[in-house]
Amino acid sequence: MEDLITADAQRIAADWSLSTTELKGAVVAVSGASGLIGRHTVSLLLELSRAFNLDTTVVAMGRDETRLHKVFKEADDLLFFSSDVTAAWPKATHLIHAASPATPGAFADDPVGVIKANVIGALAALQEAEQLGAYVAFVSTMEIYGKVPRPAGLPEGADIVIDESTLGLVDPMELRSAYPESKRLAETLCVAYAEQYGVRSDVVRVSHSYGPGTNPADDRVQVQFVKQAVAGEPIVLKSDGSLRRSYTYAADSAAAIVAVLSTRSTRRHTEAFNVADNSARISIRELAELSLEAAGRSPDELVFDIPADTPAWSKMPSGTFLDTARIEALGWKPHFTLPEGLRRMAEYLKAAK
Repeated sequence: MEDLITADAQRIAADWSLSTTELKGAVVAVSGASGLIGRHTVSLLLELSRAFNLDTTVVAMGRDETRLHKVFKEADDLLFFSSDVTAAWPKATHLIHAASPATPGAFADDPVGVIKANVIGALAALQEAEQLGAYVAFVSTMEIYGKVPRPAGLPEGADIVIDESTLGLVDPMELRSAYPESKRLAETLCVAYAEQYGVRSDVVRVSHSYGPGTNPADDRVQVQFVKQAVAGEPIVLKSDGSLRRSYTYAADSAAAIVAVLSTRSTRRHTEAFNVADNSARISIRELAELSLEAAGRSPDELVFDIPADTPAWSKMPSGTFLDTARIEALGWKPHFTLPEGLRRMAEYLKAAK
């Protein structure tokens, strides 16, 4: 339901207080435009241009042009560019690389594709930016921090809050590391192209995103819980649900990306920015209960079926959260609460059935 996504963008645009100079007359290409974050980013850019008369042209990139036309309404300020990000990028003043498989299923089934999208895709974007004098915003992930050691003196059970300088461990011999390791290398490519060739770039590290526009086949819990709740199916937890994470509504993640792009002229060097909704730090069990409530069901319907040996897909310790002081200093803030965002995603999934 595109109206939900458009309404989200309009709400953020109506409250926009950051500079729009960088977007004036710009041509902004967004890869992964039919994906969750890419879709919201395209929508926000269009609404900001219309609200502030910026004359911004947005180029929605994707491998399937038919899907792009299905996802977006035709508009004079929106162009379509069908290409794999590893092959070609359009001529633009700003390139946002948001195309990347981001589900555990993709990490297991197509790890090479994950690496190519992140590394070769970023390389292609940076090479194009070098030729055009363009800017690159690379959409990364909090998973690049890997396994973060508990700081000395921090009590057991206390939250670990990590800023952009934190260094964690990622095992390159694990298959799942295709995702965080390729994101890490793409970040380093941004720094290398900035220093060696003068390409302006920044990195945006998003936390677990959700919202309208999500693919119902996405196997991450924030999608499957709401999907099951909407379908009237039981939500079955395979653990005690105590793992705690933070979740960020996709429109707010998109707003952070555009905020970083819009303030680029204030920075001399490539920087990384953590993005997370700090009001949405909850356990998996709480997420499941809120998902049931978002679909009008009782949280008491939650079912537990805990196997003896449960594999750990994430190496990041429970209660590890992002320090968002740097992105907040730009003027970014979340606009959607977790319960509200889950209700909107439930509405989207109901309509998508």
